[in-house]
Amino acid sequence: MYGLIGKNLHYSLSKTLHESIRPFQYDLIEIDDLKAFMRNTAFKGLNITNPYKKAILSYADILDESVKKTGVCNTLVNKNGLIVAYNTDYLATKTLVEEFIPKDSICGILGNGATSQTYLTVLKELNYPTYVFARHPNASEYLISDLKNFENLTVLINTTPVGTSPNLEDALEAPFEVLTRLNRVIDVIYNPYKSKLLTNAEKNRIPTLNGLIMLVRQAVISNALFFNTDYEVNLEENLYKIALKKLLNIVLTGLPFSGKSHYGKLLGNRLNKPLIDLDKTFEKIHNVSIKDYFNTHGEALFRKTEEAIAINASSSMNHIISPGGGIVLNDRVMQSFKQNSIIIYIDLDINLMDQLRYHSRPHVKSPEDLKNLKLQRHPYYLKYADIIIDKNSFDEAKITHEIEVKIHAYIDYQWSLLKSIRCT
Repeated sequence: MYGLIGKNLHYSLSKTLHESIRPFQYDLIEIDDLKAFMRNTAFKGLNITNPYKKAILSYADILDESVKKTGVCNTLVNKNGLIVAYNTDYLATKTLVEEFIPKDSICGILGNGATSQTYLTVLKELNYPTYVFARHPNASEYLISDLKNFENLTVLINTTPVGTSPNLEDALEAPFEVLTRLNRVIDVIYNPYKSKLLTNAEKNRIPTLNGLIMLVRQAVISNALFFNTDYEVNLEENLYKIALKKLLNIVLTGLPFSGKSHYGKLLGNRLNKPLIDLDKTFEKIHNVSIKDYFNTHGEALFRKTEEAIAINASSSMNHIISPGGGIVLNDRVMQSFKQNSIIIYIDLDINLMDQLRYHSRPHVKSPEDLKNLKLQRHPYYLKYADIIIDKNSFDEAKITHEIEVKIHAYIDYQWSLLKSIRCT
């Protein structure tokens, strides 16, 4: 048996990654009793995640140097009855630090847990001046609020789970207005793809790196240990893109009648992503049509309720999301979508508007209404879009193909961005 043990594994990409490396069965195993599991389960290779990275050490016969250095284990391999413990996070971190953090960097680590210890060990081994900041600091560590006194930091690394889905709006406060020398902000979180910390860093024009490449690299290393083999370097690019396609939502924005729900269904089937139609979700929750709710309760209450449903949907993973046309006016929702989604604007050509059948939309009862709505909302759709689809015909196959091609191009571009901040 091969697999990952821990708690709350429903968001894990480990199964996808390992089974993409080679054809074998890799299981996600949620356990509450580590002792009972280890006593009763035969295995060939295991990955270990929270909360068992330290407790698992008592079940190992041999500790690899990576474990001795960090006091943490995330991989067990059964070698002819002897259980060998590794910390592939350490092994991956060492190569990633050398690859992505410039030699003359001064580093700050947020958090003082197991992942922090791994980064601290690596950075000290490689002679980087490093400071640890935590909510409850130990000796020689600092409060997070002390960051403002360390203006010389050039790299900031978040090793805490703050900002992990579904809590997309959470972030540890980083005084970017003071930390003007930062040239890297790294977050070990990969779900969402861009944590609030990273989006705040990007607003300050600081290059960022999330935890997805770390997840990919440690998966390759642990898989190589499972099967006592080596893999080609270019495997990482393929795995990164596979993981990103699995992780990201696709949000379809556009005017009423632009076809968001229709193309959402088509794409959901083609890309194996379930569809969340926010209008239908709203009507199911409230057992009333949007038009009737709008007329009874007014637009303000509708928008507030719609926002809550949209924020909840934004914390999902690997879905197609089709929101109402007016959601683009809500910056909070759109920023939440951008953290873990590709936002696609279906730009309905004005010449098609006279051919539509108008029904069930509070603001749109005629072509003139829709044309006026486009004048108002078009700049907002452009503001948030990662991809723009010019819908100038009703050719379903052509439009679907164009969307898929541009999604693949977007994924490729994310890998190129990753390569652009490498030091080597």
